[in-house]
Amino acid sequence: MIDKPQNGFDIEGICRENKQQGIVYFNLHIGVILDDSSRELILIIQDVTREFILKQKYVQSANDSYLLLNRIMETNAYINELIHSMADSLFVTTFSGVIKQVNHAAEKLFGYEQKQLIGQPISLIIPDVKVLEQIRIKSDDLNTNYPWEEKRGKYLEVNCRTNTGKDIVV
Repeated sequence: MIDKPQNGFDIEGICRENKQQGIVYFNLHIGVILDDSSRELILIIQDVTREFILKQKYVQSANDSYLLLNRIMETNAYINELIHSMADSLFVTTFSGVIKQVNHAAEKLFGYEQKQLIGQPISLIIPDVKVLEQIRIKSDDLNTNYPWEEKRGKYLEVNCRTNTGKDIVV
């Protein structure tokens, strides 16, 4: 660099092992100072160990998150496939009763398309507010002892309404 017209260069992320500190990362900056009568070489060594370790942890964390997200998406796709292939009608709702998901059997039985039901209250299908309130109260308590379990296991006959307004018992 002293003999040639190059003014400087940088080498970043040099890794060396130090017996006291372990692995050390540093950047090397080399430059030339031009004077009327001479050229002088300047070396700057910058310790970037902490930054490199944080960057590696960040990259590892991002990779772990990506893998976890992929697993969640695969599981979700599997669950959705199970739901949509079930022969029984199924509605998935929020705790407040808003329909989040509907399977094909429910669409067929009640005469709605999925897009007509998503975001709607379950009371569109089950107009009996008393039954819905019983279910909501028991769901809020996270109690599995529903009032109808003593009578016939875990089944309850509910009056439902189809898209055409016809009442059916489910």
